[in-house]
Amino acid sequence: MRRSMAAAAVVAAVSTACGGGPPGEVLVRDALAGEARAGAEVAVYFEVESGGDDAIVAVSSSSAERSSLHEMQPVEGGGIMMPSDRITLVDGVTVLAPNGSHVMLSGLERPLVAGEVLPLTLEFEHHAPITIEVDVVPLYELAELVDGDR
Repeated sequence: MRRSMAAAAVVAAVSTACGGGPPGEVLVRDALAGEARAGAEVAVYFEVESGGDDAIVAVSSSSAERSSLHEMQPVEGGGIMMPSDRITLVDGVTVLAPNGSHVMLSGLERPLVAGEVLPLTLEFEHHAPITIEVDVVPLYELAELVDGDR
């Protein structure tokens, strides 16, 4: 994936020894959210590399009143965003991207400005929870993801 911000690659690793799940670890990278005003909603996108089958079952952030998992369901002429109780992770790489599975933060506590980071805690079915830093980027960078840049 091309990125104009070299510092945007965020990697968090968790050993499964404490989570009791399948062997391996969970790596999260390229966590992005677009700029937004206070009170708004914003989607969060990232890549997850898992050393075994797992699932993200909950998310939270101190930067938003509500955090939820979403997926796109196909409908004639496009798709519709629907809440989900889990995002399944396969052994390998799972990409959360526009027009697919993603995290939604609602009721932002403050405006999100490009260059800032916001915390996001991911809870897994098998692995211990991890907190990552999500890079806030200009909206045009998220448009590049829609154009197939990820």
